[in-house]
Amino acid sequence: MSNFSIWLKNQMSKRQWGNNETGRQSGLSHTTIGKLLSGRLQPSLSTVTALANAFGEPVNSVLHIAGLVAPVNGVAIDPELYEFMKHMSAAEQAELLAIAKVIKERQKGYKP
Repeated sequence: MSNFSIWLKNQMSKRQWGNNETGRQSGLSHTTIGKLLSGRLQPSLSTVTALANAFGEPVNSVLHIAGLVAPVNGVAIDPELYEFMKHMSAAEQAELLAIAKVIKERQKGYKP
């Protein structure tokens, strides 16, 4: 059983939700829930987001459990930013990195 399947089973158990109720709360089919629990289906970004929201859990944390987003040097990448970056060209990603570097430089002199 995968970490995600275990997490899902635990979340459902805490709430005493079956496949049907979990599906209703998340907008997913009860069949999808069953496949996720058995490990026959790997969770997608949209599936993880739907389940995290249904359970009131942070999406980023659940993405990590599902193995969809890995922390970089201990810092988690925002799922929305990750989704945007997946669809960017190499040039657009380089531009985004340049913007991030400017922000970082600006913060160096910041003293709260």
